[in-house]
Amino acid sequence: MEDLKEIQRNFAPKQVRPLSEVYGGYTYFAEDDVLLAKITPCFENGKLSVARGLKNGVGFGSSEFMVLRCDTKLDPDYLFYFLSRDVFRENGKGRMTGAVGHKRVPPEFVQSQELPLPPLDEQKRIVAVLDEAFEGLSRARANAEANLADTMELNAVAADAVLYEHAPGERIGSLAELFGPVSTGPFGSILHQSDYVENQTPLVNPAHILNGRIVPDFRKTIGNEALQRLGSYRLRQGDIVLGRRGEMGRCAVVGETEEGWLCGTGSFFIRPKSSDNPDYVAAMIRSRSFVKKLEVMASGATVQNISNKDLGLMQMSLPPREVQDERMTRIALFYEKSDDLSRLFKARLSELDTLRQSLLQKAFSGELT
Repeated sequence: MEDLKEIQRNFAPKQVRPLSEVYGGYTYFAEDDVLLAKITPCFENGKLSVARGLKNGVGFGSSEFMVLRCDTKLDPDYLFYFLSRDVFRENGKGRMTGAVGHKRVPPEFVQSQELPLPPLDEQKRIVAVLDEAFEGLSRARANAEANLADTMELNAVAADAVLYEHAPGERIGSLAELFGPVSTGPFGSILHQSDYVENQTPLVNPAHILNGRIVPDFRKTIGNEALQRLGSYRLRQGDIVLGRRGEMGRCAVVGETEEGWLCGTGSFFIRPKSSDNPDYVAAMIRSRSFVKKLEVMASGATVQNISNKDLGLMQMSLPPREVQDERMTRIALFYEKSDDLSRLFKARLSELDTLRQSLLQKAFSGELT
């Protein structure tokens, strides 16, 4: 599944294996077949490709692929673009069935789609027009993304410069010395699969910490009965929850809304003292200098991990509370000015996405000339 990109026609399989090792245990596909991910969230994210360049013309992959094979009347690239439309994925999302976290779009939904079928030459003409248009859109998107990345880079550099200014009265020590032990989410037999329900108390794992905010998944939460025995893992307002695996430095401050939510297995949390500004402590953990130290400390061949012991040993310098507050005000003012640029580039990206979908709509309604 990881070989398929989001709304990208071509993909490059990373493995070549003897037929005897894969025959019978994987989904079979052949050259020019269209592969469509059917499981959440891959379907909604648009994991979709055309199989090309396969060794001996055949391939085997995840059982979570739906394989669509075109006859002589249907061009695979034309079908790819038809399935690339947002409206197709939105409608499919509403038809998904299955358990929480394992929902799949049924094959009947895909089979029921009415596909405009002009002559093959006309299909190829439409594909050529879309290819040319989307090549230009891709260049424009790359420029907007580069400009947005430059703005984010400028923010990070400016924040680091403010955070690491020297101030009289600084407290210097490890996280464990400054805030007490680093707490870990529940492991192993403490948390069972049967404890998960929908729409109750959210977990906070690394996937739920995005851009310094906690974004819960109410499809997989913890029931009230299990919550009673997991009280020591519940978060308080002002706590800082950190991912212990994957992207180092990913953290967020627990707000009033998240009070009582549960620290997940993949996360740690620390409890700043009342004399510290939690937002300042979180900013320090997200700073370039601190993240680089975390990355050196972390281990893992494919996914970086850090232990609560190692995290507790990380050194931090904290100025007096009034200096923390003043620095956060300065950083906020700088971000406010740069946010105008960020909004401009994000709006440009949104416009490009809208234009792409508009072109696809015209292509399959006979309006593309």
